[in-house]
Amino acid sequence: MSNHNKLGRRNLMRNVLLAGGAAGLGAGGLGALSRLALGQESPEAEDRFYVFAYFNGGWDTLLGIDPRDPAVFNEDNIGATRIQPGYEMQAEARFQEAPAFAPGTEILLGPAARPLDAVASRLAVVRGMSMDTLTHEVGRRRFLTGKPPSGLQARGSSGSAWLAAQFGGSRLIPNLSVRVEAFNPELPPEASALRVGSASDMVELLRRQEPTMDEAFDLAVSDHHADESSCARNLSSPLLRASESARVRMRTVMEADVQSLFDFRTDEMAAMRDRYAFATNELSSPGAQAALAYQALNNGVARVVTIQAASGLDAHFDDWEDEHAPRQYEGFDALAR
Repeated sequence: MSNHNKLGRRNLMRNVLLAGGAAGLGAGGLGALSRLALGQESPEAEDRFYVFAYFNGGWDTLLGIDPRDPAVFNEDNIGATRIQPGYEMQAEARFQEAPAFAPGTEILLGPAARPLDAVASRLAVVRGMSMDTLTHEVGRRRFLTGKPPSGLQARGSSGSAWLAAQFGGSRLIPNLSVRVEAFNPELPPEASALRVGSASDMVELLRRQEPTMDEAFDLAVSDHHADESSCARNLSSPLLRASESARVRMRTVMEADVQSLFDFRTDEMAAMRDRYAFATNELSSPGAQAALAYQALNNGVARVVTIQAASGLDAHFDDWEDEHAPRQYEGFDALAR
């Protein structure tokens, strides 16, 4: 795709990095992403957009993207394999089905990942990586930054920030994050993620609040801020420089008047709600987040979007049989639509 208007519904999936993908870049400072981003500077390079999809919790990958053949891994030989897929224990019949290859590929997918069949030709799955984690925070921050944290402290910037810093400058919001933390200790402030909790948060953030100032007075205040930012004290302060960068960026975003792109409660957005399978009272659901990502990327608002595709995936008690697979399925379904 040579520009954002050519981003189709299936192309949105082509650069989705499923949970764990960023961690596979190792501790070398996201070199792979940096090289990829630099490659986009060529005039002949295809214009690319990126979605980081985080599945929140200790999810059972045997149900999704790392399944096992139940003919080999079952109750009879669990002593030898030490793996019990437990497909037959699922409450819903559709999640009791054996894993199968995605159409036209040799990628084996479990019953909770079947929505990915729709994008099989654009799918790559990396398995067998060790996250070396004992807590959710450590795993999440390694996924986001590509580096093992120091204790619970993230090391380095999020992969989304690296991509936004390299080639997101032409977008109103180069880096957008929905319900996921983000880090940027070392890159320019404009690469930092704008964080929101839902589509309704996005609308409120982008909507001009009443009452508004007189236009001439508003411009005078903005000019005053710009003059102040150029003084020696402000230029020598990283905090004040970042503050001025954020002010200028948000002013540009507000002037663009794009909040209607994300107001999924309106009648005009009925088709979008149907496509991503969410209701007007589900604006933080996986479907609504995927719709937000689509709108931001397809309309030139953002270059990189991070979403929380699934949550509640810890299965310490009896909800594994009932809730775990459906929650994974909902996340994969939102991404594949």
